[in-house]
Order: sequence, then C-alpha cells, then structure tokens
Amino acid sequence: TKKPLLKMFFQNAFDLEDEGWKKLNYRWIGFFIFIAVLNEIVWRKYCPAGQEYIWVNFKVWGLLPISFLFAASQVPLINKYKLKQ
Repeated sequence: TKKPLLKMFFQNAFDLEDEGWKKLNYRWIGFFIFIAVLNEIVWRKYCPAGQEYIWVNFKVWGLLPISFLFAASQVPLINKYKLKQ
C-alpha cells in the first residue's frame, strides 16, 4: 500500500500529518534494521557455544531499554506533526 504501515495500526491513537507518518515510519524501519544488526553482532561475537545466557541477557536487559528510549525519543516528532484541532 502507499499508506505508511504505522498509520494503518496507530491512526486511532495519533492524529498526524502525512509527512509525520512518513518520517515516523522511516525512523522505525531504521531502528529495526539497527536492532537486527546489533543483535547479530552480540550473538556472533559475544556468545560462544554454551554461553547463550549472554545473548539472552542482552535481549532482555539491553534491547528492552533501547526500545523504550527510542520510542520516547519520537515524542517530539509526534508533537511537531500533530494535526491541530
């Protein structure tokens, strides 16, 4: 579809201009690509056989805070492109 994926899921929660939806969508795409690369680096470099707990701890205690911080950092963009009512 030509409509940003985030808009399809969150249009009832956020009322943004189309430009805002586009920027938010691309930021989340970039974030998920970054997380995928970071996950592979941690898994391949820091988790030798038998020590998967390092990777599991990273996924729980590393990725969760990173995701929350990224989501919180999107609030200014949401506020900037919020439709005036």
